[in-house]
Amino acid sequence: MAFTQAGKTHTWKGMNNSKLAPMSEKELMHLSGTGFFVHMLSDVVPIQDTKWPADLSHILSKFAHVFGEPTGLPPKRSHDHRIPLLPNQPPVNAKPYSAHSVTTVELDPGSSRSFDKNYFKILIQQKGLLQSDAALLKNGNSFQLVQRFSNSNDFFDVFAKSMVKMGATEVLTGNAGEIRKRCRVVNPKN
Repeated sequence: MAFTQAGKTHTWKGMNNSKLAPMSEKELMHLSGTGFFVHMLSDVVPIQDTKWPADLSHILSKFAHVFGEPTGLPPKRSHDHRIPLLPNQPPVNAKPYSAHSVTTVELDPGSSRSFDKNYFKILIQQKGLLQSDAALLKNGNSFQLVQRFSNSNDFFDVFAKSMVKMGATEVLTGNAGEIRKRCRVVNPKN
């Protein structure tokens, strides 16, 4: 699969393996949960830009510094995270959940493969699948947000700003932070 953005072609390719044959999208979907993954490579072949939806183009241009090509390693943080691996061993390949693929349900029917505001339109129609979906309609503040996001393009701006803000969050470690016994309440001082 390939797409172009800002004159640069990005291609999703599977692992090189002569034993693999091309797959249809249906065959690929059956691999869900099997540890199959895709690696994205970039080609430097200048061709015309893909026509993006206006709201997505707006986000890509407004936050170009976030979506741009990295120029180096991320900045040092007060605590760098790493996954300890055994020397000279491949990464662990384990399924994160034991759910069978037959139980898979689209939470955003009709547009689950698109980054859009359809989820909010589904909530307004009271067609949410989870209890948390219904709870968004019962609270006055969240209901107003659901209405706003379903009727305007504000969702894309708010989402982009929240991603930038979340990326700037530093994890507190050692004596600087705490593991809460109840998530919504700071632990009492002993």
